[in-house]
Amino acid sequence: MGPGDGASPVTHAALQPATGWTAAELFAVEAVSMGVIVYLVGFFLQSPRLAPLVPWLVGLLIGGAIAGLGTTSGGSDNPARQFGPAVVSGRLGFLWVYLVAPMVGAVLAALVLQQVRTCREVLTHRLCGTRADGSALTAEDTPDTRR
Repeated sequence: MGPGDGASPVTHAALQPATGWTAAELFAVEAVSMGVIVYLVGFFLQSPRLAPLVPWLVGLLIGGAIAGLGTTSGGSDNPARQFGPAVVSGRLGFLWVYLVAPMVGAVLAALVLQQVRTCREVLTHRLCGTRADGSALTAEDTPDTRR
């Protein structure tokens, strides 16, 4: 965007919704977008066959959200991505929406996922330093790497 098309130039990479969007509409779109991402990631992590696909899924979902929503809502889905540019540019009008909506969407999606989940086993237990039964890892659980 620039002088050639009559629109204002990009300001410090700060996202803004398209003209005519209200804060409520933006909030709903950003919350639902992040909710879908969190729900699908949680769903995939419940299945040993789907869990290895999570990195690909995340890339696809984030890329899709940016491509699909970028020209309308800004497609942020990431509070950290919006915070710095908005503060530096002084464009703080919709900042609260970009900060709060993804967190609300993520929490709601996690609550829904918890209610409909089919798998009770946490497939990422070792990332948290626990065994599958929830007990703490001990020295016997880790391989001896001193050899």
